[in-house]
Amino acid sequence: MPAEAWSFLPERDDLSILTDDEKLEWLEGRLHRILITPLREMRRWGGGAPRSASDDPGSGFWNLAIVTLICSGIEALGHHLHGRKAVRSGSVRDFQEFIRGFMPDYDPVSGELYSDFRSGMAHSLVPRRGSIDETLRRPYLRDRRGHLRLDLDRFFHGFVVGVENYFVAVRENPLLKQRFVVRFETSNRFWIENPPRGAR
Repeated sequence: MPAEAWSFLPERDDLSILTDDEKLEWLEGRLHRILITPLREMRRWGGGAPRSASDDPGSGFWNLAIVTLICSGIEALGHHLHGRKAVRSGSVRDFQEFIRGFMPDYDPVSGELYSDFRSGMAHSLVPRRGSIDETLRRPYLRDRRGHLRLDLDRFFHGFVVGVENYFVAVRENPLLKQRFVVRFETSNRFWIENPPRGAR
């Protein structure tokens, strides 16, 4: 199946016939199609001009949605990094190890990113502590209480660069590639075993 014919939707593309290299290309393309490009658009819709959520409270809602999606992407790629099924005991470790390897500016605060932002938003719809800003001019700061203030644009940029570097590493490292393929096949088992009829 030529890559230009892919929809990047598992219900339309026949994942059962992809080679290992095509699995990499497919997921990388899907990540851009369903996550990175929409996040760029959300930044435009949310204003995207440097300002604080306190200046425009509405921008804070966009910012929280964007950070939630980035954290989901980090966790998913962390699972691919290790080639294992997502399990509660491995989620924090996989999230932190993806950051350590591919978003190193955030390694010192990876635990807070997971607990306060990723888990806070996923389980309570609010960060447990900390805030998101657009004017920091550095990846993050601490507020007076010691809580994390995260610069949205730098976090998004760090994620995009991390994604690019991850896929380069997977293509160059046979062990990472093997883990990637195991995770790809595990997470897409239904679509591989039940390919769409008349797939493009």
